[in-house]
Amino acid sequence: MPYLGRINITGPEPEVERRQHFVNALSSAMTEGWTSVFAVALSAGDVVGPAAGRVAPARKVLEHHTICYSGGATVTAVMDGDGLDFEEAAAALASLGRHLTTWSPELLQYTLQRVEISRLEQRWDEDHWLPPLDVP
Repeated sequence: MPYLGRINITGPEPEVERRQHFVNALSSAMTEGWTSVFAVALSAGDVVGPAAGRVAPARKVLEHHTICYSGGATVTAVMDGDGLDFEEAAAALASLGRHLTTWSPELLQYTLQRVEISRLEQRWDEDHWLPPLDVP
């Protein structure tokens, strides 16, 4: 079952000429993807030993929206994968927040402020998991 996650990052408002750099850095970080050590450890079940060296199960972001605003951004993502449970989805989402705030020099002044996660019972429509950004 897919999970709907939302993270907020906050930091200083970029100077006018740097705003697009902030947006581009967030977009690149999302495109690059990330691996969550926490998710690898949680998905390992009863395996004993360090998480290093374990292969993470296939997990994917099915769809995401990024909304940038003065002093931060909100990223909404739908995540799924075989056997994905609530705890692993929450850990992966927190890891995504860390990834976004450390991926680029443009983002180092930002910090993760909020992580929300819930099950997503149904798609918005047959083509999209999330509603379009222009829908109130």
